Amino acid sequence: MAVRAHVIVRGRVDHKERGETKLVVQEIEPFDPTPEEIAAAGEPPPDVVAKIGSPAYVTAAMPARTYDGQPTEIPTASIMNLLVTREAINDDLVYLMTKSLFDHLDQLVQTHPAARDIDVAKAPFGLPIPLHPGAARYYREIGLVK
Repeated sequence: MAVRAHVIVRGRVDHKERGETKLVVQEIEPFDPTPEEIAAAGEPPPDVVAKIGSPAYVTAAMPARTYDGQPTEIPTASIMNLLVTREAINDDLVYLMTKSLFDHLDQLVQTHPAARDIDVAKAPFGLPIPLHPGAARYYREIGLVK
């Protein structure tokens, strides 16, 4: 985490178009900041997030007390949670996967607290890739998309 925070804060991140690696670190230096040092660095420059070139990445804030010793909110870069599959996967299976995700979201939150930010009302919007027909069926069924 410290190295990632360091390269984002210092602007030493680049994006590789259509490559397998989304982030390419240009330089790594030993860095073990306190949460206060990361917060003092300020919000990641929008151009750093823009370099990534994907609407899945946005500037965000890590809430205070996410980690021990982190009393304040920390500006960061973030990526949305996505459940991704191939187009060839059966529509019924993707429908059931999507439905199951939201039917059991409370269990997912117990496993990974970041899942508390998953909101079914926002899930089908602002995506960097098209909805799979099976997922679209679920969102239609609950009245979120037409």
